[in-house]
Amino acid sequence: MDMDAKKKTTQKCAYNKKKVRYGPRGLEVKILEVLATKDISWPSEISRETEATLRAVRLALRRLLQEKMIRHAGEEEYSAKFYELTTYGLFMAFYYQEQRPLPVKEIFPLWDNIGRVAEVHGTKIPLVLGKWDYFEKKGVNDSILDSLWSFFAGEHMPHLLFYQERGTPERVLNSLGIDSFQRHEERLVKKLTRQILFPKPTPKLIPEENGGRTLILIKDPDLKEFIKNEITHRQEYHQAELSKLRSWKGYIEKA
Repeated sequence: MDMDAKKKTTQKCAYNKKKVRYGPRGLEVKILEVLATKDISWPSEISRETEATLRAVRLALRRLLQEKMIRHAGEEEYSAKFYELTTYGLFMAFYYQEQRPLPVKEIFPLWDNIGRVAEVHGTKIPLVLGKWDYFEKKGVNDSILDSLWSFFAGEHMPHLLFYQERGTPERVLNSLGIDSFQRHEERLVKKLTRQILFPKPTPKLIPEENGGRTLILIKDPDLKEFIKNEITHRQEYHQAELSKLRSWKGYIEKA
């Protein structure tokens, strides 16, 4: 055997020497976390990152494709060999980080790599991840990160996400009354953005009492526009609710 062949054989043996065996859904979760810090990737690279066999990785990728957590990257001839997260897949990567007690949480902690995640996937959640540089510059990134963590650790998340146990994505979307997967992703992004940038008002968020981060956020034109629209929407909603209450009060007083 010549030296080059021997070297390749040695490298192959070293690569296959130790492979991690994952429990149910474990490898899929790990793949989501790997893709959360990468623009695109391909099976062999994912196999190296996850330390799982290539066969296991391909099977996991197939399941993630079926569940719409990942998609083929690009439209070129060889795009089918590359994968990237969908917006829904990014949400699930964060969600699993908090909800599932897996060893991968310590290996690929997304919260510690949030800057990289924001750099790669900023366009998926433009007013949160897309503004991460601004948050860091203004010194509110830790506060935003806490809100982001609270969102994915919250009890309302299972109602926004769907799981393998509940059926195919199409079936669950139909049960939720959502007519398209894209609309479901838009709903997730809108709810997250609303909770991060302008959650339900509390004394801490009243500008006159606490300066707070809201006064910092509105210095950015895009964030200011979103917050203004959110205030208008909530004002109209509560005015409508107040009108209903007044009607009921009048009806009761006349009875």
